[in-house]
Amino acid sequence: MAGRTFTSQRALAQRLIRKSGRFINVIRENETPAQAARPWEGPGQAAQATVLAANVNAVFTEYTPTQAALLNIQRGDRRCLIAADDLPSGFVLDTTMKIVDSRDGNSLDIIALEVVQPGEPVILYKAQVRA
Repeated sequence: MAGRTFTSQRALAQRLIRKSGRFINVIRENETPAQAARPWEGPGQAAQATVLAANVNAVFTEYTPTQAALLNIQRGDRRCLIAADDLPSGFVLDTTMKIVDSRDGNSLDIIALEVVQPGEPVILYKAQVRA
């Protein structure tokens, strides 16, 4: 099926996530050291974060005990489903970014990322996130 664009699957993923999800922001924290002469001290207390994607819909789910055992999931880890069409054009999600849940303001690290991409366009991101 060369040339298939999976448009209907992308639209379905976006519609279902918008229907059942909630808003998140995707951020990257500033890693520039507060003092250039002492980079081991890190960015300091007031590390600024850059919002890379705002008001993106996402659905959070829990892992089953079987998945947790097979996939080496830690207690408290959750799966976050994000439709690629909800992200800005050309945006690529990666594990150096964080997700901020709009419901409670918690910042979640992206531990692992699975990209659902049966063809050229990405349909969905499945991120393992941890508080």
